[in-house]
Amino acid sequence: SQSPMQAAIRRSVLTFPTSAGKTLLAQMLIVHHLAVVGTGVCFVAPSHSLCREVRTGLDGRLWAIRRFIVTDGPVGDPNRARGHVVVMTPEKLAARLRSEESVLLKEFGLFVFDEAHLVDDDTRGWTFEATVSRLHGLTLETDHRLILLSAALGGTASVLSWLGTGTPTTAATRTWRGPRRLHAVYATDERGARVVPPTGRQKKPRRVTDLFGVINLYVDQGAAIASRSHRLGEVQRLPGSVKQPSWSEKLLPIVQLAARSGAVLTVHATKRAAEALAAEVAASRIERSEALPLVRLAEQRMGTTHGLVHALRRGVAYHHAALPADVQAEIEAGVRQGIVDVVCATTTLTEGVN
Repeated sequence: SQSPMQAAIRRSVLTFPTSAGKTLLAQMLIVHHLAVVGTGVCFVAPSHSLCREVRTGLDGRLWAIRRFIVTDGPVGDPNRARGHVVVMTPEKLAARLRSEESVLLKEFGLFVFDEAHLVDDDTRGWTFEATVSRLHGLTLETDHRLILLSAALGGTASVLSWLGTGTPTTAATRTWRGPRRLHAVYATDERGARVVPPTGRQKKPRRVTDLFGVINLYVDQGAAIASRSHRLGEVQRLPGSVKQPSWSEKLLPIVQLAARSGAVLTVHATKRAAEALAAEVAASRIERSEALPLVRLAEQRMGTTHGLVHALRRGVAYHHAALPADVQAEIEAGVRQGIVDVVCATTTLTEGVN
């Protein structure tokens, strides 16, 4: 049987459901290639956060075989980014491919593209697809290997056709899925509707309900095994207007509950929403002395009055692309060290980060 581990397999498309071991397999592929083939490895990840995560995860494994890994960042110092494994974003790889094509192909024998469903992204997908296609065309007659990894890439047959080498392809699938043993659903629920007569300058009665946050706990696909609710406030309705708790106020109780068990990551569609919830969580906490080094860095980079500084003092952070790269990296390190236990982020921290 054929395996992506075999050096003779020069094109592989591997898709896995979430939590099925994609990260571990990628590490095994890279270590095996370095030990058996010996040429350099280029690992491509869609965000700088994931690049840092990959580097941290691989560093210990490569040490055992006397290899090392580096990150080729946005500035791209060629002397700094020379290692047995180099981690970079698709945009960085595209830039190097344009400026030093022959050098790149000489340096790397294996290219691993993580989160390959980026090909479908409205803004970055074209760069990703063009880069993979160019590499594929340049290495059709060489021993270079290309591996695409994803937890959300559909149509693998189409990708195999796109990256066809003229040799027969092998497709294999498995229906096994790891059980989601424990999960919860959080929603709001209005109760106790009542009509309140007008007061003061109000001319019309208000319809008022109590708003509760409700969490239901499930095991696999069965019925809820536990439920808990928390009063969030009131919803007041007048003709043409509704007054109710903010989105951050609605989320606060579930974040506080989850934080009692460990670090919490909340994901937001906008930077403003991430910052708003971080401020809401931080307002209910006391300052932490262990966060002082991280606070000092944030003060130096953004000023003592910046909203992130206030949140970091209380073990809370927000994380998005507008923050300096070194601050992003230190926030991620702070989460791993337990200094930050609530981080409110946009997708800069969610693409494949463990």
